[in-house]
Amino acid sequence: YDPSDFAQVATNEATAPRRPHAHQLRIAYTGMIYAGRRDPGPLFQALGQLGSAAQGIRVDFFGRYLQPVMDQARSLGVSDQVYVHDSIGYHESLRVQQQSDLLLLLIDGDPQQRGVYTGKLFEYLGARRPILAIGPRDNVAAQLILDRDAGIVLRDPHEIAQQLRRFLHQKQTTGIAPLPTSVLTGLARADQVRHLEAFLLDRLADQPMARAA
Repeated sequence: YDPSDFAQVATNEATAPRRPHAHQLRIAYTGMIYAGRRDPGPLFQALGQLGSAAQGIRVDFFGRYLQPVMDQARSLGVSDQVYVHDSIGYHESLRVQQQSDLLLLLIDGDPQQRGVYTGKLFEYLGARRPILAIGPRDNVAAQLILDRDAGIVLRDPHEIAQQLRRFLHQKQTTGIAPLPTSVLTGLARADQVRHLEAFLLDRLADQPMARAA
């Protein structure tokens, strides 16, 4: 992530009109949904298990080609809690992330994707909002979230429902606190470039000098 992107959002936010505070738990997802690979279904099933308590939760999706998400929400009876919006610009998406209580990450269940972090994860971490990840734990994205204590990773609807109740109670009592800055240690782009530079220099040092042609 690039800290300067979030600094720009914070500057703009200082002069922007504030949204009214409410006790509603707001969950946001920014980006596309890949059918059959990233599935919000377990979250929707969990909302269905909450009964009337689900009225205190709102899930906003921002992106393109999201009609299947709304169709799925309707089929599971939770369309009142799910809102689909058009795609928004990069800095606007960062603003949405920072204004939300939780950020939804849908982890691809394909075993071939176990080594993929996705750029979205680092955006979410930069926003410093707790991450609600839906999907398997046997991949690098899930491990980063758990190792950094940046959120939770679940895939069972019943467990998700229980966690949503905890988040909702927290929202209505103390509020959802931002993640500590320690979760970002070493993850800025400049930090990663330095790691890459050191790696490449180390590899070059191991190679015999090429002869001039």
